[in-house]
Amino acid sequence: MSHSVASAAPYDEIFARIERRRIIVPAGFHMDSVGQLTRFDHMLPTAYVRRMRAEALKPYPMAPNPPPPENPHRYELGAVLYAALSSRDRFTMIELGAGIAPWCVTAACGLRALDPKPLLLVGVEAEPSRFAWMRQHLIDNDLNPDAHIQIQAAILPSDDWKPFALFPRGVPNFGGHRVVTDLAREHETSGVTESPHFDPGQDTFSLERIEAVTLEMVLDRLPAGPVDLVHMDIQGIEERVVAAAVGPLTERVRHLAIGTHSVAIDQGLRELLSGQGWTLHFALESLAMNHVGDAMVDLSMDDGFQHWINSRL
Repeated sequence: MSHSVASAAPYDEIFARIERRRIIVPAGFHMDSVGQLTRFDHMLPTAYVRRMRAEALKPYPMAPNPPPPENPHRYELGAVLYAALSSRDRFTMIELGAGIAPWCVTAACGLRALDPKPLLLVGVEAEPSRFAWMRQHLIDNDLNPDAHIQIQAAILPSDDWKPFALFPRGVPNFGGHRVVTDLAREHETSGVTESPHFDPGQDTFSLERIEAVTLEMVLDRLPAGPVDLVHMDIQGIEERVVAAAVGPLTERVRHLAIGTHSVAIDQGLRELLSGQGWTLHFALESLAMNHVGDAMVDLSMDDGFQHWINSRL
C-alpha cells in the first residue's frame, strides 16, 4: 500500500465562514453543510442512506457540519467552494459526469450564503434518469433550470470523438462512463445487454445510443469569457479529455477539480497540467493512504482528487 503526504489545504478558512445552525429539513431530503438539499431517492442506496431515508419520513431537525478531516469529501467540497469564492463579478461552472449536478449546486449554495452573485451552471450527464433528476435537484435548491444549461450527453476526448456513444440506460447508480470506455467499442449496435456489479448489488441494462460531446464543444456553448471551474468525475477518461482540450482549458478556465481513477492518471495529469503552467493546489492520491496535516485520508481502495489553479488567469 502506498502513502502520500499533503500539506493541509487552506479550505479550513472557508469552512470557518459557514454558519452552523439548526435547520428543519423537509421530509425525504438530506441537507449538507452548505444547505444543499438532496432527495434520498436520488442518492446511492447505501446502508447509511437507507437508514436516513427511513428516519426522514417527516420533517426533522439537523445541524450539518462539514465532513471531518479524514473524509475525502471535505477536500472536494473545499475546492469547489474555493473556486466559487475566488470568482469575480460572475461565477461560471461546468460539471462533467454531473449526475444530479451536486457540485454545481454546492457552489451555488455556498455563494448564496457567503458571496451572492450572478452565476451560470452547466451540467453534462448522459444517463437519462440522472439527467431528469438534475433539473429537479436544481428546483429543489431554488435554482431555475432554464436559467442554466443542462446537456444530456456522454463526454469523449476530442481526439477520439464520434457523434454518439453506447451508454447504459436504466441504472442511474452505475458509473456509466466506465461503460463507454470499456464496452462501447466492442459493440457497433445498440441493444446489447450487460450485467454490471456495483454497490450495493447487481443490475442489468441495455446499451443505447446517446449523444456524445467533447469538452471543447461544451466550452463553445458558453458565452465568451472565463470559466471559473470545471469539475469532472468521468470514470477513467479524465486524463484523455483534459489532454485533448488542454489548450482551450488553459485559455479560459481558472480552476479544475478532477476525480482521478488510477495512479497512472494521477501522475499523467500532474505532468500534463504542470507542463502547461497550472499549479496543483491540493491532491489526494488514488489507492493510497493520504496524510493531510494531522489527518489520515484512506483512499487505499478508492479514487483520488486533484485541484488545479490556472496561474495565467
